[in-house]
Amino acid sequence: MNTRFPNIITYKSDKTITEEFRIKWVSPYYLNLGKDDVDWIKQIKSVKKEFTKDVILKCIGDVDWRSRQTGAYFAAINNFIELTNIIGVHLLKSEVCFAGKQYAITLAMFNTEESIIYLSNYLDYYLQHPELEFDQIQVFEALKYLDEKNKTNYLLNHKDAWNKFGKLNIEKFENIILINHSKGSKKYNEAMEKITNVYSYDRPSDFVRKRIETITKIKEKD
Repeated sequence: MNTRFPNIITYKSDKTITEEFRIKWVSPYYLNLGKDDVDWIKQIKSVKKEFTKDVILKCIGDVDWRSRQTGAYFAAINNFIELTNIIGVHLLKSEVCFAGKQYAITLAMFNTEESIIYLSNYLDYYLQHPELEFDQIQVFEALKYLDEKNKTNYLLNHKDAWNKFGKLNIEKFENIILINHSKGSKKYNEAMEKITNVYSYDRPSDFVRKRIETITKIKEKD
């Protein structure tokens, strides 16, 4: 049972998603949300108007990660900022796998005060729970992206917690690396450099930035 944030209620659609609905609105998209090629952008431009608020609510009100992240993706494309609270609560509750990174991207795309609060609240909680390996990295990037865009410094509030979270993860991965590579060897050093960069407070927000750049291109008029 999910006991995280017990005082907030997750939005659930009162309309059951049929297999026909999934085939039309979810299946063609959920595995490709990270694509950024010209054909993908053209494809999504051609269908984005069909993703009405009702369709998106059915998607994000479902209990499946495929439909939830697809709904959040099209909410960003169609600028349904009024869905911020629904998506933000989904992020905080983290009820399904894989969808959290798309929630973070959508909230960053909305770029509202509420978005920043949800992202910050997520880091407040989940950086204290390294045993819950969810979407801390993507949420960190989303808040960093907004700081860079808005010339703010909300991420600084999480610096100490991030560094502690990162240290624990670096130590964990070092133990895994040491299974196959001796300490100080070339492959050990290369692997440790990569993992240290992942958890650096100064890591770039490239993942979120690139996703938002693609969504922005899709939103542009031809």
